[in-house]
Amino acid sequence: MSNGGKFDAYNVTTDTDITAEAGSLTFAEVQWLTQAGVLRIKSHQTATGEVTNAILNVEKLADIAFENDILSKVASSVETDILGAFKQSEETTLTTGEIAGEIDRPKSSVSRALTKLTEKGKLNKVQSGVYRVR
Repeated sequence: MSNGGKFDAYNVTTDTDITAEAGSLTFAEVQWLTQAGVLRIKSHQTATGEVTNAILNVEKLADIAFENDILSKVASSVETDILGAFKQSEETTLTTGEIAGEIDRPKSSVSRALTKLTEKGKLNKVQSGVYRVR
């Protein structure tokens, strides 16, 4: 890819093979990847819901991997844990208390990190103590 070296660590070409085995993605992960523009499901089995054909946007995936790599270098561990909690959750919004319980951190630490993530544009504050990923 020719993006000014941006994707050098994530060299994806037409020869790159990607295999997803049955059960390797949760429903929440499929939803997140679809909303992020990485995954487009072309067909699935009606009875089981198993995806039988999908398109993976590897350039968008590389964008996300690059962003995640940068974020892990500039964000606190509490912030990355919070974003991980949102990725694992099937809910679109989470409260400060739910997040604190999920990542096993004090509510005060989680609250400070949520404010920082909102300021960084990673989360939206829906109402007092309730957040959603942008």
